Amino acid sequence: MSTRVLGAVALSMLITTGPAALAAPAKPALPKVDIKFDEFTLPNGLRVIVHTDRKAPIVAVNVWYHVGSKNEPLGRSGFAHLFEHLMFQGSENHKGEFFDPFVLVGTTGQNGTTNQDRTNYFENVPTPALDMALWMESDRMGHLVGAIDQAQLDEQRGVVQNEKRLGENRPYGQAEELLYKATYPDGHPYHHTVIGSMADLNAATLDDVKGWFRSWYGPNNAVLVLAGDIDLATAKAKVARYFGDIAPTATVKKMKAQIAARTTSTREQIADAVPQTRIYRVWNVPAEATADADRLRLLAYVLGGARSSRLDRRLTHGDKTVDHISASIDASEIGGQFTIQADVKAGGDPAVVEKAIDEELRALLKSGPTAVELAQAKTYFAAGFVRGVERIGGFGGKADVLAECAVFTGKAGCFKDSLATFANATAGQLKAVGAKWLTKGEHTLTIVPGKRTPLPEAAAIANLPPTVVPPAAKSLKTIKTDVDRTKGVPSTDTFPPLVFPTLSRATLSNGLKVVLAERHGLPLVQMSLDVQGAGFSSDAAGKAGEASFAMGMLDEGAGNYDSLALGDRLDALGAQLATGAGLDQASLYLSSLTTNLEPSLAVFADVLMRPTFDATELERVRASWLAGIKQEKAQPGAVAGRVLPALLYGAGHPYATPASGSGTEASIAALTRDELRAWVGAHLRPDRATLIVVGDTTLAALQPKLEAAFASWKAPATPAAPLALPTVKLPAKARVFLIDQPGAIQANITVAQLVPPSTDAGAIDLEFANDIVGGDFSARINMNLREDKHWAYGAYSRVGSALGQRRWGAGAAVQIDKTVDSVKELEREIRTFATGAAPAKPAEITRVQSGDVRELPGAYETAAAVMGTISGIVLYQRPDDYPAVRAARETAIKSTDIAAAAATIKPASLTWVIVGDLSKIEPGIRALKLGDVKVIDADGKILR
Repeated sequence: MSTRVLGAVALSMLITTGPAALAAPAKPALPKVDIKFDEFTLPNGLRVIVHTDRKAPIVAVNVWYHVGSKNEPLGRSGFAHLFEHLMFQGSENHKGEFFDPFVLVGTTGQNGTTNQDRTNYFENVPTPALDMALWMESDRMGHLVGAIDQAQLDEQRGVVQNEKRLGENRPYGQAEELLYKATYPDGHPYHHTVIGSMADLNAATLDDVKGWFRSWYGPNNAVLVLAGDIDLATAKAKVARYFGDIAPTATVKKMKAQIAARTTSTREQIADAVPQTRIYRVWNVPAEATADADRLRLLAYVLGGARSSRLDRRLTHGDKTVDHISASIDASEIGGQFTIQADVKAGGDPAVVEKAIDEELRALLKSGPTAVELAQAKTYFAAGFVRGVERIGGFGGKADVLAECAVFTGKAGCFKDSLATFANATAGQLKAVGAKWLTKGEHTLTIVPGKRTPLPEAAAIANLPPTVVPPAAKSLKTIKTDVDRTKGVPSTDTFPPLVFPTLSRATLSNGLKVVLAERHGLPLVQMSLDVQGAGFSSDAAGKAGEASFAMGMLDEGAGNYDSLALGDRLDALGAQLATGAGLDQASLYLSSLTTNLEPSLAVFADVLMRPTFDATELERVRASWLAGIKQEKAQPGAVAGRVLPALLYGAGHPYATPASGSGTEASIAALTRDELRAWVGAHLRPDRATLIVVGDTTLAALQPKLEAAFASWKAPATPAAPLALPTVKLPAKARVFLIDQPGAIQANITVAQLVPPSTDAGAIDLEFANDIVGGDFSARINMNLREDKHWAYGAYSRVGSALGQRRWGAGAAVQIDKTVDSVKELEREIRTFATGAAPAKPAEITRVQSGDVRELPGAYETAAAVMGTISGIVLYQRPDDYPAVRAARETAIKSTDIAAAAATIKPASLTWVIVGDLSKIEPGIRALKLGDVKVIDADGKILR
């Protein structure tokens, strides 16, 4: 459960970052897309918004409470976020975890978040389970206080504190707290972080917490959005039945804007265990749902939100003084912040970077954006909205957009105002808004490499007055309902059938195979060109990272476009393009508006067939790539992924490469332009590729366009040789590898083993068994380390995917003083499950069966989900009805099957990698005698 969704913006949540602006733009053909809705309000003040979308048999349930960290009084920071956790602990009429009934009906996309201004809860449920979902949401809204006890408070307080440690333990993890304190004055609602202080969390009493809930979590401070397979009449009847009798609380008074505009420039510098200097420059700016915020969003895109932005063009491509730079706006309800962030090249001078930033910002504010820049920014945001409305629920889906508008502005359709502001913006308006807000009062935070000094923790405030619950709103009333909550959660007896799209196939004249799943709800076509044998398992000896690096270079200049012009062209078309490599295959991805498919395909074909590998761009990308490897090695969660594959597979195995595919500093530094071009010629070939297409087209319409785009792409005369993937024997005994992270406040524990490939006959059974031990929130490992012991924010296990032996692994980031105990518990959970000492229980089997099978009808709401499943069908040679095949196997699985699959895990052959402050944890880990213990560095070199 995240504490903060950066950029709490109805529209921007629908839009991802992408390239931008300076070549001549094509006139974009942008379709009109809307989110239609109805709304009503119950007598108790609950506002309900209904959006109908019948593409899948699911309903998105999204509840927003208009209370966040800005509403917390002095001495009670972190209460809103703490309460978000507590509201997942069950209610007066449902004992146990809130998630449990939802798992049994196949809910997808369930979570909750807190930010400065609101707390929200959301889930997508099968249509027949809507009564269950509304009963559960209404029970925690109206019947929660009696279920909260001291044990639950202590448990979730511990979980939240480990969430706080998790963020602070990361490189640059102290920045957020420092920036809030520096940019907002004492007493400002945004002066403190959402997660709060350890002292305030420790000081929270049960009475405080209950009083907090009684004050603000009533129906009159909430908005409920129902989106999907539902209509207004059904919504009115069901919502009135389940929520109508809940008594209102006091009404949260809407705060006025408090921008906290600053007139004086300030600076701060701290040291941290980071590989390179990072600069943050922040201005306080207007709040969300204002024209100024929307225009600043356009300005941020031109300045630093795109590949050819002003800052990228100057500092990344021109001066080459930064590895990454961006500009963005994070607008919240009563104020916002405009941020420029830059990662200075190692050894570079931050002052030089700051001077260049100043010059580019001044130049933009003096003349405003060019007509081309403005046009492409408008196209980008408009196309992003089209992509965003594909999803009904979850983070940034249509339900989220409607809820945010309603809560922050009182107008559920406020996103239309933002779209209009974008469409009608002028260069003069952007120039003026920048001059108004970005010419004074900035705060600069610089984080430089060095020894981290923990931030001072504020002491708890003594003698705080008790929480006083304000009187409820007298003008609001309840209505009688026929719900007898003593009967428990309503049962769900029927479920929608699984309907996976019919797949159409064709083969182009050059041998390229095409698989199409038609989806005509939105004017979008998405495609992924998957090339087998071109993953990072294809890296030659000594050339780790070659596949990923070569794929990363494809869109850095192709055909007649240089790197910047390529981004400009994509923006002008409203298209998105990405390239990359996985373990067993490489992929090129394109998302195009239906109306612009042919010109978008032309760019796609250039990237695939005519990459330039420009020498200057190659060295620029290489330098940033090497910086990225250093960043990986500084991340405690990522460093294990760098060393573990080689430890498991052994040197020389195709899979013995860092899990990210990024390679090593030595291998990337040695790659030549000719080697990269040769790799592309040898590995990107149509006879090993499949183009997977999902979207608004037909095979008859699509095939001629594909022939025109790819006809000249020919396979080499020499047939592709299959990649040899030798089978690796498990270690004779368990091994433990320790990596030192001095000063760490958490330890990252990872344990892993090789298991059979994804194509193995027992693959589904093993994945089912994994779900019981650690594959989801309610699995054993997480319930132990998080919910019972509250030593970790989360603890999970997973089975990877691969044509060869794949990795099974489990892990958690735990508070440093509980490292040894956590290893004990993790080892015990794995051992007793694998050996059959603690076999799968009937309730666990039912939980996994129900969740995995019943979620399938709603799991294919998005084109990306469909595309991912088709990719697996192609790569692993599965039948077209694989989702149904999988569901049938999971339905039929028996406890003996699960026990046999669990026995695949061999506790005596496990490999442990533990990253933390060894001065605090090494002696205890050695005393556990799990196996031979070695200390290694971030490259896997044995130190002792």
